[in-house]
Amino acid sequence: MSDVIRQPVEITYQAELEALREDDSAKKPENWSLSPQSVVKYLMGGGTAGLSHINQLKS
Repeated sequence: MSDVIRQPVEITYQAELEALREDDSAKKPENWSLSPQSVVKYLMGGGTAGLSHINQLKS
């Protein structure tokens, strides 16, 4: 059983997550890759310098 039903979000939305990391200048909690502000932007949708809109295709 090695078939992947769905790719992990880190792979599916790799470009969006990378754009958020590059644009993120806010303080991050220990062991976090993104600040809380960027997490909200990812979950709720928003823009960055690298992408005009995050998760516009997310359903």
